[in-house]
Amino acid sequence: MNKLALKAINDKAGAMPDGAIIVRENFMPNKILGAVTVMYKKKGFNPEAGDYMWLKQGPPGQSG
Repeated sequence: MNKLALKAINDKAGAMPDGAIIVRENFMPNKILGAVTVMYKKKGFNPEAGDYMWLKQGPPGQSG
């Protein structure tokens, strides 16, 4: 995460500010990494999804 996201978490802001970047590790039920998601908050970009743009990447060798 970047400094904006960290500050929002530490301040218990309840919502991420514009410009926040978060990286999430998505694990399968068997505790193996299934994907990594990078999320960037940009006001007005995608109101239906909380104004986030994101990229989700599966592990090496996984297609689709």
